[in-house]
Amino acid sequence: MSTITAGTARRMGKKDGRSWRWRLWPFLRTPKDAMPPKDQTSPAEYELGLKKLAEERIQRISIAWEDLCTKLKPDYTRTQEKVNTLEVRTVKESDEAKAAKAEYDKTSAAFFELEGPGLSHSWMLFWLFVIGIVEFPLNGLVFSIFGEREWLTYLFAGILCFMIPLLAHWLGHKLRQERKTDIDRLLIAIGISLIVLVLLVLGFLRAKYLAAALSQFDIGVAISPAMATLVFLILNAGAFFVALIISYAATHPRHAVYIATKARLEEARENLKKEVGEEEAYLEQLEEAKQELREKFEFAKKKWAWHKEGANEARHISEYVMSNYRRANLEARPAADAPSCLGSSYPKPLPEIPRNLTEFDWEEPVIK
Repeated sequence: MSTITAGTARRMGKKDGRSWRWRLWPFLRTPKDAMPPKDQTSPAEYELGLKKLAEERIQRISIAWEDLCTKLKPDYTRTQEKVNTLEVRTVKESDEAKAAKAEYDKTSAAFFELEGPGLSHSWMLFWLFVIGIVEFPLNGLVFSIFGEREWLTYLFAGILCFMIPLLAHWLGHKLRQERKTDIDRLLIAIGISLIVLVLLVLGFLRAKYLAAALSQFDIGVAISPAMATLVFLILNAGAFFVALIISYAATHPRHAVYIATKARLEEARENLKKEVGEEEAYLEQLEEAKQELREKFEFAKKKWAWHKEGANEARHISEYVMSNYRRANLEARPAADAPSCLGSSYPKPLPEIPRNLTEFDWEEPVIK
């Protein structure tokens, strides 16, 4: 098609339409038959040649598109399969996230129905630690006043500052439970008895020791063993009672149920976080895959449209060249000699465009 222009077709039309031609020597007109003949009803031979050239060009364009389509289609198909797989996985992750949310809501409701203790566990530990720290120097002072050796003073003071909060916590925890077995009641009674007994024994031993060893302080202030023992008992009993109240307030009446439900809530929260994170990750991957699929589809469609335009252009050019040939041919001969195959009502033998260039057969992606 690129070698035959409208000008070439006009010259050829004039040449074919004349009933004479120039003789080389002598330079005179010699008669010849006009082409196509007046009585010809089939397409002109020149027009058939133009049609063949256009068909060859269109065929090359069609083959070029098929080759490109063969390269692009597998990658597009893989991306479509990736989108389908991610859609299925995203639905699954969404269902799992919904189930995790339902489980979290259920566990959260059950946990908050239990109404946690009045004092948090962390605050309880803080105050028990404070009591133990305060107990240490006070007991150490009493023991040093009693005349103990320095290492025994620190030892006894350390034992008491550790044991008093610990025993108070254990007893407060046991007393707070709303359901107590006979064994629990027995342990509580034994525990209270032991605590009182320990304090009394320590007080008795301290009184005996003081009666034998001390008469007054170095600063000249006299103190009786009974008074020193009473101070010792009041100090530790008071610390024990305060620690008991703190432990009681920080313990749930249904401690085992509360702890188990709290653990389930934390587990449900972590599971919800995990499932929501996975759902969001797959949604992001799905959107990226969908975008990639759209881009590949639009790229292929744009390439197809370009090839289609090339085929249509070849067809239009052939029609235009044929029109110039016919007009020049008819102008070169008398009107009475015009054949019907060159008339305006006679269809031009235009090339057919293959189906692959008239219909884009790729399945358009359905983006949900």
